[in-house]
Amino acid sequence: MRFVFCLAVFVAASLHTLEAQEYFDKNWKRCPESKALYVAEGIDSIPGSYVVRTKKPGWLSEDYSIYTTDDFKNGKMVRFSSKGDTLVVCDYVDGMIHGAFTQNLAGHGLYKKAQYHRGKEEGTTEYYFPNGQISARYQMKKGKTISSQFWNEDGSIMEDKSSATCHAVFDAESKEKFSDWVSRQLVYPKECKDINLEGTVVVRFKIDKDGRLIDLEVLESPHHLMSMEVSRIIMNSPVWKPAKSHNQLTRIVYTMPVVFRLTNRTAHANRYLK
Repeated sequence: MRFVFCLAVFVAASLHTLEAQEYFDKNWKRCPESKALYVAEGIDSIPGSYVVRTKKPGWLSEDYSIYTTDDFKNGKMVRFSSKGDTLVVCDYVDGMIHGAFTQNLAGHGLYKKAQYHRGKEEGTTEYYFPNGQISARYQMKKGKTISSQFWNEDGSIMEDKSSATCHAVFDAESKEKFSDWVSRQLVYPKECKDINLEGTVVVRFKIDKDGRLIDLEVLESPHHLMSMEVSRIIMNSPVWKPAKSHNQLTRIVYTMPVVFRLTNRTAHANRYLK
């Protein structure tokens, strides 16, 4: 790990200037900055190697990859966390993941081990709990699951496969939709009412492994008071039943529009998973 950290510092000090950045779409084709999913910068001291970060509008990942390639279609990629932990190791062939693939969780070791054939999982794919115990094993064919088996964290076989993967659930006892709960709690800001202001506040938040809502972001809003009201309600949400994936509790991201309309003097919320 010390070596990886030193490499990260060394790489950071060896990048080309910003003018040397190259932009690529999801298929590793060069593209304009506005359409880029990846940003690559050459490493002066390691010819044929690049620092790659994922890109979205207004956002650039703190995690980064070292991609050793001649044509941005074929080569080896190693992804690191911002602290230098190795997260993913894989090879690309014709712009697609091909061959052995490993994924680690920072601070917890191996999470996923798989084989890929031209971008699709093939053969055995396994997932592991932080304690090293296997949680799921799939037999894959051209990216589709042929069979599956699951284990509990204590090593016992999971008999009921139906609960190995599930979405986060709000208020499981009453089955009330979260959008309805938000609508009932909202108070239309008086200042916005007085100027007949309507609009939609779009927020994004995470539901962690304990079912708590965290990391709320306001993506769009017609007025800061509307943003404050939506944020107040959502961050006071009751705890959810957390999501599960590969028989492990997992964090998920929701994006939710909350619509303020003056017609009925009410606010409405709609939810969708992103």
